[in-house]
Amino acid sequence: MKLADELEDRLGLRNARVPEGHLNMTWEMLRELDANGVVIGAHTVDHTVLTHEPLEAATRDLAQCKAELEAGLKAPVRHFAYCNGWYSPGLAQALQKLGFRSTITTEDLPNLPGVDPYALKRKVLWENSSAGVLGSYSRALTACQFDDVFGVLSLQTPVLGARPTRFGSEPSAGSDAGELRAHG
Repeated sequence: MKLADELEDRLGLRNARVPEGHLNMTWEMLRELDANGVVIGAHTVDHTVLTHEPLEAATRDLAQCKAELEAGLKAPVRHFAYCNGWYSPGLAQALQKLGFRSTITTEDLPNLPGVDPYALKRKVLWENSSAGVLGSYSRALTACQFDDVFGVLSLQTPVLGARPTRFGSEPSAGSDAGELRAHG
């Protein structure tokens, strides 16, 4: 939060008016979403790509992010999305020890039975994923994206997010935090 405050000051945005039709998310709004079944998850304190950090620093970031969200929501936070979708066995183990139940990557692959809950895949749609040849929205193209037609035809390959744990030991199979399935 301190960095955001400093940036707002430096850029002269401290008292900037929010554009018409846009609202900043408040804790009250997040609590209302949570109370109505929308799962609120964590994503780091400063959008740090955790696989670039020493494991100890990454673990501190994860703990701080979880603590701040839980304090503001007044509810437990159990799910996490990796920045850039990049993850490692060491990060998965740290998340598990902190009480997270699942994490998601940006690997555009199906989640099959028995998938590791600390490396869940998700459908990734970017800005032009549903834009047809004329640049407008294409319902057919959207359906093809959701049905993974391009992956099945080998016209699109997922970017895998598994990375080594940085400056820390990799958890071994059957570690004390519970056996983590192989990522990848």
